[in-house]
Amino acid sequence: ECGVGIVTYTPSRMHSHMVVSTLRETLVFALPEKEAITNLDPASVGFATNVPTFAVGNIPRRQTVMSGGRSTSSYVDSSLVVQITSEGVHLVEYDVALASFSKYGQGWSPKHAGGDYANREVVAAAMSPSQYVVGLSGGRLVLLNLTQEDRLQVVKCVIPSTVHRYTLSDPQMQDPRLPRRDLRSLV
Repeated sequence: ECGVGIVTYTPSRMHSHMVVSTLRETLVFALPEKEAITNLDPASVGFATNVPTFAVGNIPRRQTVMSGGRSTSSYVDSSLVVQITSEGVHLVEYDVALASFSKYGQGWSPKHAGGDYANREVVAAAMSPSQYVVGLSGGRLVLLNLTQEDRLQVVKCVIPSTVHRYTLSDPQMQDPRLPRRDLRSLV
């Protein structure tokens, strides 16, 4: 199984990078021109490249504006990217001036979370712009989000008693034979 994710963050809003996953590794490519592609050195990309990637994408930042005593929230583009691998959830930041990625913050992994998570690995993942779900070995689902301080936090850990199809976005991509549950019902 292979996966492809496009990482977009340029002032022109064009795709600037492509993340490709194989069964053994993750490759990061730069798309500097319309008809050019460059394989980036794994040591310099900030991504976890020695494992396959289950999901990858940009993280929009939540922006809260006070107006007339009321606050409204919206999401704006940011330089942060989330990568979910068998090891955990990684944060990466793209520096436009240097045109390079670097590891950002601590991320989240079952191993470092300890407790009931310690001997588990990520076996599946899904994400929306503001939530990340990891399926752990042993049948647990962990819902994470990014705090205002740019730290990943566990919002909820669920041990499903029956199989449901959890959806973050497109319900057409789910198996219609399974009962539907929206992840918002977990919180």
